Amino acid sequence: MPRPLSDDARHRMLDATRALIADVGPGGLTIDEVARRSGVAKTTIYRHFPNATALVLAALADVPASVAPPDTGNLNDDLHAIIEQFLTIAADGTVRSMMIHALSASADDPELDRLHQQLRQGRQHPIRRALERAQQRGEIAATSNLDLVASVIEGPFIARRLVADQPVTTQETHTMLDLILNGITTTATTNNAPAPSLTSRTVNTPIGPLTLFASATGLRAITHDHIPDERRRVGIDLESAQAGSSPILDLTERQITEYFDGVRLDFDLPLDPEGTEFQRSVWSTLRTIPSGSTRTYREQATALGRPSAVRAVASADGKNPLALVVPCHRVIGSSGSLTGYAWGVETKRWLLRHEGVAV
Repeated sequence: MPRPLSDDARHRMLDATRALIADVGPGGLTIDEVARRSGVAKTTIYRHFPNATALVLAALADVPASVAPPDTGNLNDDLHAIIEQFLTIAADGTVRSMMIHALSASADDPELDRLHQQLRQGRQHPIRRALERAQQRGEIAATSNLDLVASVIEGPFIARRLVADQPVTTQETHTMLDLILNGITTTATTNNAPAPSLTSRTVNTPIGPLTLFASATGLRAITHDHIPDERRRVGIDLESAQAGSSPILDLTERQITEYFDGVRLDFDLPLDPEGTEFQRSVWSTLRTIPSGSTRTYREQATALGRPSAVRAVASADGKNPLALVVPCHRVIGSSGSLTGYAWGVETKRWLLRHEGVAV
């Protein structure tokens, strides 16, 4: 039995091997050059790897190819986090060059081809786990072929970043995921039951005209009429809403007027927002932030009991369909900056100052 390699020697040897693969491809790699670059004796390398092919396989297998699947409670957010991590790995120039060389060589090398397939399965594994959880939550159809969907999701991003060497923006990631998931995600209603009808009303306020939407049981959404794509942002179907009378809209309009007149600090309304369980829990924590105070996204995540889910919490805040009433404007960056706000940073500043916050 050969004596075990030290961690330092193994890292130096595999790093040198990967750099060589990136430079000259698997076919141009020699044990002599690995020994020279790594400072590990050639005899030591041969004791652990009988030939250059075995060393190449070990080096490629050691490349970070998979990530721990997040669990935000929302499929799109989970997949976006996974893809972002994949893209970060693929953006490394050495990793990209190495994987391109290895992919090319795998066409003529059965062992490399098997390893390439294993690495691809590793990339698809967290995607499949996120899909499985979404299926259990009822977000995607029970008849969906999860292996096929995982492959379809993984392929375009890796091909574009790794093979074509083209950057992928956050907006492009969301757009591509929306297109892929459109055929398998379920709607908010099940069993072919019609969605409850919505009643709407537009009210003028100091920050601009706001349109209120109410179901039979509560306030569903508030949109700002001067903000493009507002209805798309909240992610629910508001097109079927009809202008009309509603006790919930009457109460909401009265409380909004009181808020802007300075005689009301917070809202006491029946709410009926649509969202995942995780999103609704995030929105509930927003209602615990009192008027005149602020909270950071990290503090909000901690209050939720998910201190590591800062990005997921921020994403859920961004999709809050009841802005103003559910006060996401009271959440700020860790540095004290106002950061983003769906209705604009200046509106966020106005609202905080109206509530007595010095910003």
